[in-house]
Amino acid sequence: MELKLKIYDENNEVKREVKAEFVDIKTGTIRRMMRLLKIDDVDNTAELFKLVSQVWDELVKVLDQIFPGVTEEEWDYVSLSDLMPIVINVLKASFTQMAKIPNNSKN
Repeated sequence: MELKLKIYDENNEVKREVKAEFVDIKTGTIRRMMRLLKIDDVDNTAELFKLVSQVWDELVKVLDQIFPGVTEEEWDYVSLSDLMPIVINVLKASFTQMAKIPNNSKN
């Protein structure tokens, strides 16, 4: 899955778009994102939006691992409405990948 992050300028025009592949996201990154967002307690997108706002600084550190080319200043120009689908898709894809892991107690 390809992830696309739009970075805007002061005039709300897309300055650049950064891409990342989901396969490059490490398990530690996913674990930190889930811990930050307390995903077990979230029932809807509005709650997730509120959580993202509350943990923004910590979340940016995690997102830096997914989108390493984004500067600290550029994170100020990322729209949360663009970011929410990325966060949701990363978490959904993570759960899908985890479900595919064989559960064979003999190994």
